[in-house]
Amino acid sequence: MRTDGMIRGAASLVLALAPVAQARGEAAFDNAVLYGAGPIPEAVAIGDLDGDRDQDLAVVNRSGHLQVLFNNGNGTFQNAVAYNSLWPSGPTGGYTLDVRIADLDRDGDNDLAVAFTSIYGSISILRNNGNGTFALPPVNYDSCYSTQGITVGDFNGDLHRDVAGMTNCFQASILLNDGHANFQKKGDYGDGYVPGGIDSADLDGDRDLDIVYSNGTNDVTTLFNDGTGAFDNYSGFAAHDQPRWMALGDYDKDGDNDLAITAMYTNDVSLFTNNGSGLFAGPTKYSVGTAPNGLVEGDFDNDGDLDLIAANHTSDNVTFRWNSGNGTFPTLTTKSTCDGSDRVAVGDLNGDARLDIAVSCQNGNTVAILINRLNAAPDADGDGVTDASDCAPTNPSAWTMASDVSDLLLSGPGPTKISWSVPDRTGSNAPRYDVLRSASPSGFLGATCIVSDGTGTIAFDAEVPAPLLAYLVRAENACGGTLGTDSSGVPRTGALCP
Repeated sequence: MRTDGMIRGAASLVLALAPVAQARGEAAFDNAVLYGAGPIPEAVAIGDLDGDRDQDLAVVNRSGHLQVLFNNGNGTFQNAVAYNSLWPSGPTGGYTLDVRIADLDRDGDNDLAVAFTSIYGSISILRNNGNGTFALPPVNYDSCYSTQGITVGDFNGDLHRDVAGMTNCFQASILLNDGHANFQKKGDYGDGYVPGGIDSADLDGDRDLDIVYSNGTNDVTTLFNDGTGAFDNYSGFAAHDQPRWMALGDYDKDGDNDLAITAMYTNDVSLFTNNGSGLFAGPTKYSVGTAPNGLVEGDFDNDGDLDLIAANHTSDNVTFRWNSGNGTFPTLTTKSTCDGSDRVAVGDLNGDARLDIAVSCQNGNTVAILINRLNAAPDADGDGVTDASDCAPTNPSAWTMASDVSDLLLSGPGPTKISWSVPDRTGSNAPRYDVLRSASPSGFLGATCIVSDGTGTIAFDAEVPAPLLAYLVRAENACGGTLGTDSSGVPRTGALCP
């Protein structure tokens, strides 16, 4: 699983939380529920937009509109709030094609980054007012020429969320964030023809974010980050059959990020395995539906490995490919969605600590919601509902983390301030945190507990830091069964703080 944050300051190590394997199974999803999302919804993103800790939806329409659907807290949604004609269309404009949700100005609420096609600017930033409304007009940035897709991450190690866009210059354009959602173009990198999907993760093990994007020339371009957000070295490899959207993740659990990508002409997903240095072998192909476009990864059956969901444009459904635990996907299930299923996003929409999905439906002018009904823990609190309250935080053996804790920030050389961001997926309870410190980066068996069961996102270590200290931030809230990893990547299975 990829992380976006890097560390600066006295300590030198960020530790991501990782799942502990459980019994494998295939999650059952409810039938799709459709919500109006304006004309030709192109892409959907999931995140808390109004500060109520529920996961809302942002949808961009091909015609230049934005639709915001607020969550009622149980996975049902209010009617879309429409922001019409935010981006130009017609002779001087084009299409709105992608959206991402992230806190771009570090003020505690989630903003939007949007990709659109226009000769006057093709990446757009909408800053959240804190209540799910946005400062208008959007601030537009030239990303070379006409952006098809975007990815968000910290590309230069300054703890701010930057934006990379796949453009019709057939390159990736990098916009670096000053921390206040003001962006400066770093450059355009790579080579290709006819842009497709884009994603970012550490591909070569050097702890910075690299980039992969697909080309209509039936190949894939990889860009390797030099640590400053510049990408001087790039290479390509064949990915036949019109590669489209992609999902990076450690599918075979060997510690590096592999690549899955939809192949639109042959109705399958191609899996390329990483050798640890950013070189990919494959593909191994797995059938899905007709004309697959959108693709997303996630542990949908809570068994500790990453599964895949492809949105199939022509067959109007989604295909689940279930990971057997070693990076192979021998079984599949299919669920009907909507007319023209195009892009798919993942998040816990009803607060039960299971990953649900949202699908944009181009031909139906809707977004489809599919709620995950994976068998969960017993109804421990006797309220008649099995939800996250049945497992945490009173049951440490069931602590879980459905997403990474990123943006961990350290300061020194005096007493150390440790800060971190709230996890993307928290379940129905407010998350609680343990913070641990170890003088040895090889493990946390002898760790000191700095914070136990804390509710904030800031902690202080009163001791003057040694030249090297390792810190672990562990969150608990939802059903599952994971604590975190020590610095050697070994999952911890017992409570370290009282």
